[in-house]
Amino acid sequence: MILLGVITIALVGFIVVAHYKKDLPKAETLKKYQPEQITRFYASDGELMSEYAQERRIYLPISDIPEIIRDAAMSAEDKYFYDHMGINIPAIMRAAYTDIIYKITLSHHRPIGASTITQQVAKNFLLSSETTYSRKIKEILLALRIEKVFTKDKILELYLNKVFLGHRSYGVAAAAISYFNKSVDDITPAEAAYLATLLKAPNNYEITRHYDKALKRRNWVLYRMYQNGYITKEVYDQEVATPITYNLPKSNQVVYSPSFAETVRLKIKKDYGDQSLNKGGLFVRTTLKPKMQEYAVNSLRQDINEYTLRHGYHGAIRHMDNYADWQTGLAKDKNTTPNKDWSIGVVLSINDKSKTVSIGLQNGSRGLIPFKGLEWALKPLDTAKNTHAKLLPSDVLHVGDVIYAKEENNYTHLTDYMGKPWYKAWQKKNLSLIKNRNKQIATWYANHPHLAVEERHLARLRRLGLVIPVDDAVAHPLGVLYPRGIYTLEQKPTVNGGMLVMNAHTGQIYAMVGGYHNNLTDFNRATQAKRQPGSSFKPMVYLTALENGYAPTSLILDAPFVAIQDDGKIWKPQNYTHRFFGEVPMRIGIEQSRNLMTIRLAQAVGMKKVAKTAITFGEVDDLDPNLSNALGATETTLLRHVNVYASIANEGEKITPHLIDRIQDSTGKMIYAFDKRECSDCVITNGDTTQPPVELSKNYYDTLIPPKLTNAHERIAPRDESYQLISIMQGVVARGTARSLRILGIPLAGKTGTSNLEKDAWFMSYTPDLVVGVYVGYDTPKTLGHREGGGWTAAPAAKYFYQQAMNMLSKKPFPVPSGIRLQWVDYLTGQEAIPHSKNAILEAFKNNEMPNKEVKAETQEDDIYDLGAGESYDDSTIENGKYAPIPDDVREKRESKGENVGNYNGGDDNNNTVVIPEDNINNSNHGSVHEDITPADMDEYSNN
Repeated sequence: MILLGVITIALVGFIVVAHYKKDLPKAETLKKYQPEQITRFYASDGELMSEYAQERRIYLPISDIPEIIRDAAMSAEDKYFYDHMGINIPAIMRAAYTDIIYKITLSHHRPIGASTITQQVAKNFLLSSETTYSRKIKEILLALRIEKVFTKDKILELYLNKVFLGHRSYGVAAAAISYFNKSVDDITPAEAAYLATLLKAPNNYEITRHYDKALKRRNWVLYRMYQNGYITKEVYDQEVATPITYNLPKSNQVVYSPSFAETVRLKIKKDYGDQSLNKGGLFVRTTLKPKMQEYAVNSLRQDINEYTLRHGYHGAIRHMDNYADWQTGLAKDKNTTPNKDWSIGVVLSINDKSKTVSIGLQNGSRGLIPFKGLEWALKPLDTAKNTHAKLLPSDVLHVGDVIYAKEENNYTHLTDYMGKPWYKAWQKKNLSLIKNRNKQIATWYANHPHLAVEERHLARLRRLGLVIPVDDAVAHPLGVLYPRGIYTLEQKPTVNGGMLVMNAHTGQIYAMVGGYHNNLTDFNRATQAKRQPGSSFKPMVYLTALENGYAPTSLILDAPFVAIQDDGKIWKPQNYTHRFFGEVPMRIGIEQSRNLMTIRLAQAVGMKKVAKTAITFGEVDDLDPNLSNALGATETTLLRHVNVYASIANEGEKITPHLIDRIQDSTGKMIYAFDKRECSDCVITNGDTTQPPVELSKNYYDTLIPPKLTNAHERIAPRDESYQLISIMQGVVARGTARSLRILGIPLAGKTGTSNLEKDAWFMSYTPDLVVGVYVGYDTPKTLGHREGGGWTAAPAAKYFYQQAMNMLSKKPFPVPSGIRLQWVDYLTGQEAIPHSKNAILEAFKNNEMPNKEVKAETQEDDIYDLGAGESYDDSTIENGKYAPIPDDVREKRESKGENVGNYNGGDDNNNTVVIPEDNINNSNHGSVHEDITPADMDEYSNN
């Protein structure tokens, strides 16, 4: 009977196995397994920029997974892993017995699986997660197959890299970073035991929700590790006494570069596809420099904030009638701040006597906006009739207004309160309260050590009023306690812009800012916005002229210009100031951004040649050769524009901008490198190229001449003429429309630009090694406002960047080519300078060029508008088809001096249109009354 029973059981088993075996996937399938891994973008210094993955995984071979992690996993899941054949028969029998007891007693328990690590690999890779007996049988059969195909080490490797451990992390390497911000090599026994705890069910052992349960399970794993001989008694005692603490990666550990990262992502997706991007585990080394990126973000925001504040307060975000429970009322505004340093609050009370505003914040805390923090919003429209002293906070804000506010951690005006009697009384009265509350927080932390590093708990305590550092405590005039609660009123910008920083020799983009903040829009204004460059296009005209026989001292006429267009309409471009210099050196035309000089120069050399230069430099793909395009009436992008200036700074060699230096696949194999230059002298051999490099002494290497790499850049402009343009654009900073930047004291060249009706403001600049370009404008083009041009609206962003990055800038001068001769000339005439001349500058001449002969530079008498240093304006607008009239205040001033101002409006005294013929470039007598121009005239105003 016993034999018959055994035979029957064997037969049944054979039938069951045969039934399930036929539909099983092949274990060999695992040999083709390609794990989904994280694609990571890194900055040039190795800092992480961003990650892309459907499953966050870093796949490690078993040799790179520390033994302590392997030991913990086996102690928690499969003590006899290296001893069994893929299944643990005693464990299966115990589990089966227990499950039967549960069914008999009607206990509601999940069936016990008794799965080995091999069985879990079978389930994770080849089967579903359903809890049925049929799936269990398939799992056992597959486990037996897997053990025949793979080594134990390979099976453990697959398991520890595939398993889900919570926090969107798959595998122990990704989990080590997600939970402890560590490499697996730095994991402690207690941390390894916690990772092993998560193998069973990560959601059940998350410490912020199930700390006690997670601690008990972690300690059990540690005990099993001690029992199994993986750790000593001393290590066990030490580790079991350690609390479980997360060290989550902070968001500020990832370089903030959304526009840059998104541009790289789109490039990777286009070239390699979605699969490689989200599953391929690519290693992408970008060109981004984190510090420069930070400086660029800060600089553009500061510039746009200043523009926004200059144009007055736009009003509250909305009004809240019932603000008693302001925290609930502000919940709808969560994550809507345009700046990560700002908060959203509601005005709770206004004290006009002390000129302060009390606000309630989203987190339930209160804050105080002193007068200094909202003074900008009280700026009167007529400063001649009103003063800030007569204006009050209630003139701008109202109780219930929802506003943006920025906390001032180091509020510079805190000293304004220190001497106030009420502040001294409050400080004396509340000092003990502050100390007592700090003791409370210290005691609380002592009783909750596992939460000591959790920022959210610290924030919670702040909301409860338990964290009030003595040095940071301030007071509301009514005596209410505020921890670090001084704020300034902020305003969401309606204008936007972009900024790019590029290596002038390699085209590596070091920083890219696509807008004020990505919360406002995902549109990248550095690469996608097509706008008119205005006068910042003019270097294309002047470089073309230099290539066609003109010198920096060539005299160009600055006088009214009228042309009849093909459609019969009259085109009358003008200088913004309505002042004409007569004949002056070509250099002045770009330094002072003279529109009429540029038009005449473009007409003389031919707009077809100018268009060819612009296309060759990559400014545009095509350009209609009409004269208006000489003033930047065509459209381009900031990226293209920066690249043009990089090619100029690189002495006429074409630069190719790029954001990616190299890409490696998940195995480390190089699959892309931007720099494809070869260097045959970079490897020293013993003469036999089949042999490895020769090992030589250090002294030998010290005597070697550095290898020379081939130059991969195409020359698109002569070196000498390119340097002459560089020299001229240095004058823009030294004396011209960007002279507000000359205080930087570094070799710097640049050009401001403002498009028609002041819709777009630009500033393009470069040092010998770095190009910085800035654009500011409304996304839906409209005027930026009167006097808002390149030098006033865009140039400050570049200035702030250079000030922050000063220690990263080379102070070397622009290199002078061998074909260039520097000679002192008079800035205003282009003639050889006389000794001790105040107008003397070093001019760059080609060897065959000479300074001008004696000739009088004249200028038509007109008004000089005192517009302030560094400002730049649109100087191509037409008012009603005529020149704008002289302003009334200037007219009155001149008439009071007995001068005949007349009624000049673009025509003669009878208002007949004056059509000026196509002048020879050296004609000198235009206009009726002239006077000598001086450097002071240049300094009294600034064009774009």
